[in-house]
Amino acid sequence: MSVAKFVAANGREALRQVREAMGPDAVVLSNRTVEGGVEIVAMRDTDLGAIASSAPAFTPPPAAVVAVDGALGDLRGELQTMRAMMERQFSGVGTHSLPSLGGDPLRDSLFTWLVTAGFSGQLARSLLGHLPLGHDRPAAMTWIRQELARKVPVLNDEDALFAQGGVLALVGPTGVGKTTTTAKLAARFVLKHGPERLALLTTDTFRIGAHEQLRIYGDILGVPVHAVKDAADLRFALAALTDKHLVIIDTVGMSQRDRNLSEQIAMLAGVQAPVQRILLLNGASHGDTLNEVVHAYRHDATPDGGIDGCIVSKLDEATHLGSVLDVVIRHRLPVYYASTGQRVPEHLELANGASLVERAFQTPRRGSVFADAEAARRAMPAQDDGDATRAASAGGADGMLRSLTDNANAVGDCVQQLNAGSYSFELVRSLWQQRAESAPSPRLMAQQVREAACRDLSRHCDRFVLSLSATVAAPVAGRRAPRPWQHTLWLADRDGLPLA
Repeated sequence: MSVAKFVAANGREALRQVREAMGPDAVVLSNRTVEGGVEIVAMRDTDLGAIASSAPAFTPPPAAVVAVDGALGDLRGELQTMRAMMERQFSGVGTHSLPSLGGDPLRDSLFTWLVTAGFSGQLARSLLGHLPLGHDRPAAMTWIRQELARKVPVLNDEDALFAQGGVLALVGPTGVGKTTTTAKLAARFVLKHGPERLALLTTDTFRIGAHEQLRIYGDILGVPVHAVKDAADLRFALAALTDKHLVIIDTVGMSQRDRNLSEQIAMLAGVQAPVQRILLLNGASHGDTLNEVVHAYRHDATPDGGIDGCIVSKLDEATHLGSVLDVVIRHRLPVYYASTGQRVPEHLELANGASLVERAFQTPRRGSVFADAEAARRAMPAQDDGDATRAASAGGADGMLRSLTDNANAVGDCVQQLNAGSYSFELVRSLWQQRAESAPSPRLMAQQVREAACRDLSRHCDRFVLSLSATVAAPVAGRRAPRPWQHTLWLADRDGLPLA
């Protein structure tokens, strides 16, 4: 029996060593974290069969043989399942440790393409697992787009929604755009059916100006707006608005972790009329945050009605739209509309799966400070110092600051070398500080430089220095004529570095 121990910097590398040494069917017996990485103990799959064939020396009853064989089969299945779970754990879902999809470069590149757009590794692997054989990259990308569009549930008929009427309640966390979206929905209804059959309600009595903002929209549309503060007010208001074909409720924004969320859900469930709850999802939010929001508003609230659909907001601000599409696919949450800006009602579009998927892949990403370190490391050799400087200059002051921040270690090393090799570097720093604090005259600053040069050169310079002196005229705010400035530069003969 061949049992071996493999130690590597990470689990992915250790599993690679296992497969190379013992084949793809090797059985992982144990794994643990050790100093310097991960340790995996494994054995060949054939050795496991040898254990079964050589275990007992006596002849057991037939029933016992069946039991032993079944137990060994179960053990083998458990070990294989454990190995698969470990491989998934070590693979991860981020772009910094992308799993190898069977060593297929095309599938690996498509996986990166999907994850970069914001889709989860789980969904990406599922799609690529069903990718038809024989596709080149363009055909595979087309197939993936079509498959994603098919999986995104959408509201196909706005007319049916408005014809059904009743009560629509927009719910969701703070700042996702519920009030503006309420106005957009109201405007779309008014354009088709007129203002007489519509009313607006708001439960947002916490946010300053929330009721006033919705009232202004109501005045523009010619639609009545009422504010309610509790469940009793809501029941009374809805009872008074039974002559309206559609009532849209703008609810107070509430975090998915707020303990009062259940009270708001119960408030909507306590009315006599059925209420369609539409959850607003911020398209610019992280996928984990969106997943938590849906769980809180839909699954945790199932006894009181759950969520009927969603509206994706802030598409114009999203950089990884794939995250919100991944969430609605996972939870099978129908997307009613997509909000692309602040204008009422132009920036509210009926959701279309193909358009949303196309937008997810076309969203420009100029590079992120949150990009994984491995991707940044791979990108470094492709850009020399000149390219980095030109890129920073093209971005103006902000670009230069980002460049300095990214290269802080190199800048620090440069300063250290100057400090060690230049005679008057301390003087230069002192003059900078004086200039910032008291703005001394150029003559006084030049005198300090001359004195320092004479003092230092008498001790450190072996032969001579090159002295360059010039007077330049520079414009000064508030003065008609340019102001003369005297500049003197000393260069050491040993290293050519400027002394001052």
